[in-house]
Amino acid sequence: ACVYRYFEGLPNRGYRWHFAPGAAGGIIPTNDGLSCVFVAVPPAVHAEARVLGGAVVEELMARHLPVLAGDVAGGLGVTQQETFPGALGYFRQSAGPGWALVGDAGYFRDPITAHGITDALRDAEILADAIAAGRPAAYPGLRNALSEEFFNLTDRLAALDGSMEQVQTLHRALNRAMKENLKWIAEKNGALPRAA
Repeated sequence: ACVYRYFEGLPNRGYRWHFAPGAAGGIIPTNDGLSCVFVAVPPAVHAEARVLGGAVVEELMARHLPVLAGDVAGGLGVTQQETFPGALGYFRQSAGPGWALVGDAGYFRDPITAHGITDALRDAEILADAIAAGRPAAYPGLRNALSEEFFNLTDRLAALDGSMEQVQTLHRALNRAMKENLKWIAEKNGALPRAA
């Protein structure tokens, strides 16, 4: 489960992610001086915290991610909190005669590693290139090749059950997978990414 709300008054120090046993959270600077602050915990922990009403984000940070709570201190929550109860990730068949799916319609992974919009734009680019080249059947294979490792690593991180050493190892692998995706996006050459 993930609970988030927007805060104002936080310094923009870039994206910040925090991990602790059984919890994760972060600060994502957005527009108009606002930052999205989120906390992810197992569903049972979230259910316990729901009785707090409007202060769930702050309570979960204080209890499970005190360093994140310190980073948010002095900021002001300016929106209602929103809850994503969690959902199983999936790969769907991404194309067929006369149709194709991009982004979350064809591939969904937990938002803990972000990049969902990047995936959707990347998929649209892959599909457009395949159609323009007269090879729409090439789309599913390239989409899957660029998504599968990212999906598996995200799934493992979203379980929130690893040691901090395991989380570090997963993030190093995730960094490599992200770089491969970004390299493909930058080059837009339509070739399969190199193995990490």
